[in-house]
Amino acid sequence: MYRRSRPRWKRARRWRRRRDGSFNYRRFVLRRQRLNEEELDAGEVVVLARDDDIADDLPIQTVSTGNPFAMVPLKSLSVLQKLSPAWANLKAYLDKTDAKFLYFVSRETLNPDARLQSRMFFYNGEDPATGSAAGCCAAWMVACGVAKPDERVLIEQGIEIKRPSRIFVRAGKKDNGVVNVRVGGNTVEILHGELSW
Repeated sequence: MYRRSRPRWKRARRWRRRRDGSFNYRRFVLRRQRLNEEELDAGEVVVLARDDDIADDLPIQTVSTGNPFAMVPLKSLSVLQKLSPAWANLKAYLDKTDAKFLYFVSRETLNPDARLQSRMFFYNGEDPATGSAAGCCAAWMVACGVAKPDERVLIEQGIEIKRPSRIFVRAGKKDNGVVNVRVGGNTVEILHGELSW
């Protein structure tokens, strides 16, 4: 799937205390990982994506801001839309890597305002909006030159499952590290109520 040999590299995480007492990462872990096709059987490769469906100008890379996601850039929107992997196959593949989940992205989008369209599958189906993955993706985009440092970028997710989400991300760059990753968006109240015990 990913044949380019690149060294593994890692940036240290640093914590910054916010005014409200919570903590925020200042730097994010980026680990380059070579995915070796020989370790996978043909069924796994087909379930994930065919070798010629993977973008060859961007790395498949594990990025973590606490929860590691493997960024998987695909060549086209049609490839992204046709994905329908089974979690058992994804899990078998992920057990061979340091990532917990795969975040599939395409630079070809339905919305011309969006920079990426994405999908994230997990053990319970497909997530319509994954903020933790979008944060990792923001760091990956800046590190790989898909987005400029401190540029506000729109990622759309959930379109294929009829639950469209618009996630706005931004990340800065300092020296050789990605810093100040920000993720945001709007919500719509669909239910209001109270629970009492």
